[in-house]
Amino acid sequence: MKPPTFLLAHNEAAQPGAAFIVHTKEPAFIGRIISFNNAEELHQFVNDNECVVVNEQVIVHILNYFTSNEFTRIEVIKKRLKFWMLANWVRK
Repeated sequence: MKPPTFLLAHNEAAQPGAAFIVHTKEPAFIGRIISFNNAEELHQFVNDNECVVVNEQVIVHILNYFTSNEFTRIEVIKKRLKFWMLANWVRK
């Protein structure tokens, strides 16, 4: 059985209320899901950090890549993550 491509993770002991995404395939990474109420704050954060913008309120901040040399597909993976998040995380 192959593991899922994306996993939602919570660690209430370390960061209560925080939600994370783990990408299990190359390039493997962990990102934190962050919601913003202010579009200006969201755009400023995105300009200063590596992120996937899911919609006008939610981003995934890429925190850490695990050992990898496979960065040629990263833009495709970020696009897939956006659509996965819209289908599985973001409540409409």
